[in-house]
Amino acid sequence: MAIVTRQEDQTLVFIVCDFPECATRRTLTLQRSVPASVQWTADGRGVAYVDGDMQTNLWVQPLDGTPAHQLTHFTDGRTIPTFAWSRDGKRLAVARETVTNDIVLFKGLKR
Repeated sequence: MAIVTRQEDQTLVFIVCDFPECATRRTLTLQRSVPASVQWTADGRGVAYVDGDMQTNLWVQPLDGTPAHQLTHFTDGRTIPTFAWSRDGKRLAVARETVTNDIVLFKGLKR
């Protein structure tokens, strides 16, 4: 099980433990902001997440405690609402979206 939480000093961490008793805990410091979406990596050796600030790239926090590394390197600003690995762990599907807003002002309309 992986839980994202803040410690008393406000540091963001993943707490990783075996389920159901959570007897052995590992605490991994997040170098990024609160993740928007979190999943285990396909090989189970890390936690993958969408960076919570920009939500434009995937990061992986290895369970061995080494620093997180950026998995995708998108630069167009499109956000990632979700992602998933294939069953064999060889492919990664990333959903990306663009939100557009148009505002139209109608003046002089009569009832």
